[in-house]
Amino acid sequence: MILVDMNQVTISNLMMQIGSKRQNDVDENLVRHMVLNSIRMYRSRFGEEYGELVLCYDSKKYWRREYFPNYKSNRKKDREASGLDWNAIFETLNNIRDEIKENFPYKVLEVEGAEADDCIAAVIEHISQTPTEFENVLILSGDKDFIQLQKHNFVKQYSPVLKKFVNGQDPHLYIKEHILKGD
Repeated sequence: MILVDMNQVTISNLMMQIGSKRQNDVDENLVRHMVLNSIRMYRSRFGEEYGELVLCYDSKKYWRREYFPNYKSNRKKDREASGLDWNAIFETLNNIRDEIKENFPYKVLEVEGAEADDCIAAVIEHISQTPTEFENVLILSGDKDFIQLQKHNFVKQYSPVLKKFVNGQDPHLYIKEHILKGD
């Protein structure tokens, strides 16, 4: 199974498109092409070893904000300072997500109130508790928080931005350090 952090994949594709034109306009057709081409490439590159893709999306609202109102508040400030039309950007990304759900055979996982990270972690923990033999799972995301899931020997992680596997850290030590730092 290939669990794709689609918010990271789509935003990185969109930033490449915006950056290459050096303008604020979002070409939805170009972004759609880039996202679909990325999905196709990941499936082609990793599908034989890891199986089918599951596209994991963030919900519009996160449960963490109910408990921590300042959760990701710096991102909002950064977006406001960027000069980009984030409403148009998110509208484009949401349109592409909906088209994928409606027109493609990929499994799409989006849970109200949850982030893609939550969905990915829940799927992996569920797999780890099933009595059957574990399947290989690849997480497509550069998010280092997924290092903690590499405690399961069937989990690997690949960063699409860095174009390399994320590993080499002790997942147990990694989570302890992040807890101690308040993350």
